[in-house]
Amino acid sequence: LGEALAAAHVVEVEGSTVRLSIADANPIFAETLQRQHRQVEALLARRTGSPLTVTVSAGARRGAEPAPAASPARRLSETQLRADRLKAKRAADPALDAAAEALDLEVID
Repeated sequence: LGEALAAAHVVEVEGSTVRLSIADANPIFAETLQRQHRQVEALLARRTGSPLTVTVSAGARRGAEPAPAASPARRLSETQLRADRLKAKRAADPALDAAAEALDLEVID
């Protein structure tokens, strides 16, 4: 049970329900947690002071979010490419950004 809990992480807490997931999708760990969920619930209740229900799912990764919709690929012109590089460099260096803004400079690679 200890190894299964070490491999698990909290995906969601909603009301009195705690949803756990096994990051490496090991079916043995998921089965162990599902089989012994009453012991996990008792441990959590002792720790939090209120009864909780535990559900277990396998395969979700820690911090996993739905993948964003892919934006269509676009072809960059030389001007757009330079503008994107400049924007990144100015964002990375506040001093460069302030100097370019104050002196109305053009930054060249």
